[in-house]
Amino acid sequence: FYVRREDGTSVTIRDPKAQILDSDTKGDQITWFKNKTVDVATIVAPVAGDWAVLGLPATKGFAAALPNLRLALTWPQVLFVDQEFRLEARLLDGEKPIILPDLSAIADFRVQIVSTDKITEPVIEDSLSDEGQNGDLQALDGVFAKTIKLSHEGEYKLRVLVRTPTFTRDQMVPFRVRQELVRVAVQEHKGAFDQLIHGDEQGDEEHGKGDHGHDQATAHGQHSDEHSAEGGVATTEHGEHGESQSEHVEEEVISVARVDLLPEVMLAKKFSVDVTAKSHKTDKIQTLPCRHGKNEQTCFADLSVLNGPMTYEIRGSLKLQPKRGPEKKYKSQPVEFDAPKVERKVIEVVVKPTLTIPLILVSVLPLGVAVYFLVRFWPREHTDVEEKIVYRIPSELTSLVEQLTHITEVHEIEKSDARFYGASVEDGGYSAGEGAT
Repeated sequence: FYVRREDGTSVTIRDPKAQILDSDTKGDQITWFKNKTVDVATIVAPVAGDWAVLGLPATKGFAAALPNLRLALTWPQVLFVDQEFRLEARLLDGEKPIILPDLSAIADFRVQIVSTDKITEPVIEDSLSDEGQNGDLQALDGVFAKTIKLSHEGEYKLRVLVRTPTFTRDQMVPFRVRQELVRVAVQEHKGAFDQLIHGDEQGDEEHGKGDHGHDQATAHGQHSDEHSAEGGVATTEHGEHGESQSEHVEEEVISVARVDLLPEVMLAKKFSVDVTAKSHKTDKIQTLPCRHGKNEQTCFADLSVLNGPMTYEIRGSLKLQPKRGPEKKYKSQPVEFDAPKVERKVIEVVVKPTLTIPLILVSVLPLGVAVYFLVRFWPREHTDVEEKIVYRIPSELTSLVEQLTHITEVHEIEKSDARFYGASVEDGGYSAGEGAT
């Protein structure tokens, strides 16, 4: 029985045989605890029938019978090495949780973990808390908790013991600690993502950091061409095409998720791995492909595709098809990743026309035709970095210039040739208009 009353008052209990019990009653079958405002009475092997609490005002105080008092635990049968898990223990009456702060205040919850596959001292001996700290999420909610982490594989037994002035409860749970089948870590890589994938067999001992010498510079050169619209301060030289540019791009640093699998996964009939990223802000989950190199036990996912600034919960996800039995799914322990805000780099393009093609045009074409080509198609010098434009000479103009060059090499030019006079743009040629010479 649990009774809360006003200070200075007292209560008694009447059993089904009309016998009156109080805090002074002696005997092996009753234990009574009393302080200023609380009574807790435990009766062993109570007689079936109606019991009553006497002396409690109808509108003040509270009394409850707890006939099916038991201890409940939250603890797994398998725990992974270095995995943090919150042990939770609470008292229930049947299936109903007991949330009585005054009862929690006089209860002592203790935990002990011992190894069962070797003879050693207990691995953990400690108390559980209901004070909103040391792993407990909320104070005085009846849930006693502690965060526990074990660093060695093996077989173990957990025991939780609850002591109060009038009763005790305990429970034991056997469990195993093992390595995770799939583990994930977030790391930075200097260079292109493709270089990380193709070079992971060389850099496996360094967790994908790899060699950043000549081979990486080559890979990054190819990568930067594909992403020139977003990175670097770039200029390029194209003398034959009438542009003069120079190029300089700083090496890119990207964030990746590295997923490692235990060797036993390789024995499965088949398996697949991906990476999930759950936004703390929106709870939206994105699935990212995890790419293997030559080492099938390791794969990588590019985290630079995630929008920022935002924090994500990153997990490795494994689907495993054993040689026998149904498909199984495993998830790694989560790690947090703070995706940065993507800042677009400035591209500065300076196009400076050269004299090579103008000289060719003037030498093979009438002046009017050459002027038309130059006015219509020739690039102007511009240094407006906001436009972020890299000029490309139209392939149509390049083709026409090649045709004209060929004609001048093998034929004499007839001034009446329709290719130079009277043809319109719509007819496939270019007209310089009347008076052209």
